[in-house]
Amino acid sequence: MRVLTTVFILVPAAACAASFSLDEAVVRALETDEGYSAARFAVEAASGGVEAARGAYFPTLTLDAAVVKTVGVPERTIDIPLGLPVEFSVPMGFEEQITAGATISQTLWAGGRITGAYRSAKERLRLAAADESLARAEVIYATKRAYYDLILAREVAAAEEASLENAQSHLAATEKRLAAGLVSRYETMRAEVEVVNVSAAVDDAYARVRAAELSLAARLNLPLDEPLDLTDGFAADRYPPDLETALATSADRPELEKMTAEIKANERSIELARAADNPSLGVSARFEEYALDFTGDPDLWDEKWTFTLGFSWPLFDGLATRGRVRSARAALDALRETETATAEAVELEVHVAYENALAAGKSARAGAENVALAEEALKIAETGYAAGTMSYLELLDARNALTTARLGYATALYNYNVALLDLERASGTLVGKY
Repeated sequence: MRVLTTVFILVPAAACAASFSLDEAVVRALETDEGYSAARFAVEAASGGVEAARGAYFPTLTLDAAVVKTVGVPERTIDIPLGLPVEFSVPMGFEEQITAGATISQTLWAGGRITGAYRSAKERLRLAAADESLARAEVIYATKRAYYDLILAREVAAAEEASLENAQSHLAATEKRLAAGLVSRYETMRAEVEVVNVSAAVDDAYARVRAAELSLAARLNLPLDEPLDLTDGFAADRYPPDLETALATSADRPELEKMTAEIKANERSIELARAADNPSLGVSARFEEYALDFTGDPDLWDEKWTFTLGFSWPLFDGLATRGRVRSARAALDALRETETATAEAVELEVHVAYENALAAGKSARAGAENVALAEEALKIAETGYAAGTMSYLELLDARNALTTARLGYATALYNYNVALLDLERASGTLVGKY
C-alpha cells in the first residue's frame, strides 16, 4: 500500500511539472533573483554617478526670470540747505521690477576636486560591477547546488523504494517458508522488522525530496507547490582543469576584483581629501534684461552684461582636511592587508577544491565499477535462481547489493559534481558561461 500511495502522488504531478535543464534553471534564477537584480540596479546607479561627475568639467547655463512687486517702498527725506523750507523725498527702491537673464559659468581650476570626484565615481562603478559579478556567481552556485540536491534526493528515494520492494518480497518469501516449516518464526520477525525500518527510510527520503523541491522552487521564484521536472542528471564525463589553469583563472575572482576596486576607490578618496586645501578659480558671464514697471512698454526695457572672475582658497579649516587624509590612508592600509589575506585564501581554496575534485572523481569511477559488478552479480543470481542452483534469498541479496551500489554511485556522482562546482567557484570560472 505504501508503494501504491507514493506512485499516486508522484505520477499526476509529473504530467504538469515545470521542466528545467540545469542551464535553464540557472538562467531563470538570474532573471528572477531579487538580490542579483538589486546588484544590477546598483551598477546602473553608479554609472549615473560617473555621468554626473563628468558633468562638472563642462560649463553650466542657467535661464531665470523674476517679477517683483514691492508694497510700501521706503523713502528718504532730503533737506536742501538754502534757507528755504524745501525738502523732497527719494524712494529707496522700485515698486515694480521685471528681470530676465541667462548666466553661463565655467570652473577653470578646482584644485583637482573635479578630477578626483570623477575618478572616484569611476571606481565606485567598478566596485558596483564587482558586486554584481559576485552576486551573479552566488546565484549560479546556489541554483546549481539546489538542482544537484534535488537530483540526489530523488535518487535516494528511488533506491529506498527499491529496497522496500526487496524487503517486502523477502518477507513474503519468508512467510511462505514458515508455512512450509522450513524456517522459524524468528526469521519472519526479522523480515518484518526490516520492512518497518526500510519503510521509515522511505518516508525520510521523500521528506528530503520535498525539502529539496521547496528549496529549488524558491530559488527559481516558482510557487512552492509547483512540481519540478529535472531534465539533466549528474555529469559523469566531466574532468577538472589542471591546477595551474585553475590558479591562473582565479585571479579574476569577483572577490579579488572587488578588493582591487575598493583599494582604487580609497586611493581616489585620498586625492579628493587632499584637494580640499587647493584654490579654485571660476568665471561666469550674465546677460540680463529688466524693466521697472509692468506696462510692457518695450521702450522701458534695458539690458546689461555682468562678468565675474572668482577665486577662493581655503587657508585653514581647523585641520579637518588633514584628519580626513589620515583616516583615508589608514583605511587604505587596512584594505591592502585584507587584499593580501583574500588572495592567500583564494589560492588555498583553489588547492583544496582541486584535491577534493580529484578524490571525488576517483570515488565516482569506483562507484561505477561497483554498479557494474553488482549488475553482473545480479545476472548470475537470476540465472542461478532460474536453474534452481541459488535460493530466492540469494537473489534478493543480489538485488539489495545492486540497489546499494547504485545509491553509492549516485552519492559519489553528487559529490563529484559538487566538487567540480566548488572548483569552478574557486577558480573564478563559474560566471563565464552565463
